[in-house]
Amino acid sequence: MLKFILKKLGLALLVALTVSFISFILLFLAGDPAVSIAGESATAEVINQVRHQYGFDRPLMTQYLDWLMRALSGDFGMSYYFRVPVAGMVAERLPVTMTIGGLGMLFALVVAIPMGVLAAAFPNSWIDRTAIAIAVVGQAIPSFWFGLLLIVVFSVNLGLLPHPARGHGPATSCP
Repeated sequence: MLKFILKKLGLALLVALTVSFISFILLFLAGDPAVSIAGESATAEVINQVRHQYGFDRPLMTQYLDWLMRALSGDFGMSYYFRVPVAGMVAERLPVTMTIGGLGMLFALVVAIPMGVLAAAFPNSWIDRTAIAIAVVGQAIPSFWFGLLLIVVFSVNLGLLPHPARGHGPATSCP
């Protein structure tokens, strides 16, 4: 059992490293980050200063390993856009994110457990087939699309939650 757990943890670590490396590379594929930070109208001298200041003039692998070591120690650096520490931005939004995630899991359990019990109590019935269909659709729908659908239903159509178009709610305080 320990061997299985260690194998899965190693695989998870490999996936996390791969995703972090691909995400890091995508930053550079989108364009020169020094130009993005300095601005399109910046002179070559200013762009070179920004490139040196942020270390974009170093080899890509060196930049990635430096970033990875800092990230593993909890230093996520400064936001290029907002010019504030990224860790602070994450910490500021974490309680709401955890609340939403927890409520989502609670909702899933409240729906899934009774549905599973009913499906087990009535095997090969319309209840069982409906439960299977709902489970398959629930797994197949992309979460971002389902989230947008829930916003439209509960906020826009039913008016149960605030949304920016009505001029109130959390979205109006974002820069």
